[in-house]
Amino acid sequence: MIVALYLLILSYFPCLTVNKLDHMMLKLKETVEYCHENEIRLSLPEDDPEAYIKVRQKYSRIRMRNNILQSTFFTICIWTYLGARVKIVKSIVECYWDVSALNASLQNCVEQKRLLQYDLEAQYLTSTNTVQRRPSRSRVQSLRDD
Repeated sequence: MIVALYLLILSYFPCLTVNKLDHMMLKLKETVEYCHENEIRLSLPEDDPEAYIKVRQKYSRIRMRNNILQSTFFTICIWTYLGARVKIVKSIVECYWDVSALNASLQNCVEQKRLLQYDLEAQYLTSTNTVQRRPSRSRVQSLRDD
């Protein structure tokens, strides 16, 4: 019963710990760096150019609160600890959804640039193939003469 409840919670909230949030932030950072390296314009949700900075700030606050809570674990009442832990988990879940949405938006920017590149390549190949396929005038003339 407990395992089923745990799996149900995980299906709705895949990120409940700071360690999993660390992993998501690392993936987001890699995506942002890839965009900068490849000169991909970041069109962020709601036209918010500071979305990445805001998510990083939220993430840092969560890490600070988690570190403080871990360092004071033995000096506070268990109920105070559990109450604070629930607040941190709530913040982790909110931050996770923000990171996921931002990462998805950035991935869409990357894919849009790739699609543009593929379209340009296809146009180039199409134009070079039609130039090569056209018979020259002298060949057309020789075919008419026969």
